[in-house]
Amino acid sequence: MGGGRISGFRSPVSCVLELAQYHRDRPRTTDDHFVARTSTRRPAADVLDDLFRQAVRQLADYCVEPIDPRTPTMVSPVTASEPRLRATADRLGARLLTGLAALPELQLVERATPVVLAALKSQSALRYDQTRAPGVGKLAPARLGVLSQLERAASGELQMLIKLVRLETGEILSVSLLHIDERLVPLSSLARARAASRP
Repeated sequence: MGGGRISGFRSPVSCVLELAQYHRDRPRTTDDHFVARTSTRRPAADVLDDLFRQAVRQLADYCVEPIDPRTPTMVSPVTASEPRLRATADRLGARLLTGLAALPELQLVERATPVVLAALKSQSALRYDQTRAPGVGKLAPARLGVLSQLERAASGELQMLIKLVRLETGEILSVSLLHIDERLVPLSSLARARAASRP
């Protein structure tokens, strides 16, 4: 089944999906993804707001188990696969936080600490897998975690994977994969250089 427009005719945000993969008993795979492109009709900020609104809604709607209202959730900073993408990852991470904060299912708690981030490092790979991180739930004041990574795909576009995980076990509950036109996230050369120089 081909990609269908989600938010109306001529929307710059679309979803490419296989309807056969819409099952609530397992996470959606990274074969399904959102695509965000530049538009002459809508500002880049509006396109990104629409993209992350739909992406985080998918995390909740296609979770392998129901999410109780206001479940304590910790959000990790977006990991960049290369230094040149750090500033972009920061900008997209801010958009992600805004989208997550609007979900009634989640109550965002403090950002992940270095100890928690180290424990969850194995969960931050871009490729979807079943890696576990036992014991993390004891280190964090939350039941769920949102992990994400940004990389540049072979096509040149940005690719961001967002995963909702159960912190106690590290089990992946749902995923959203985003393909983003980099022109939607304009950054100055200075901002990129400063982010790339961070340790």
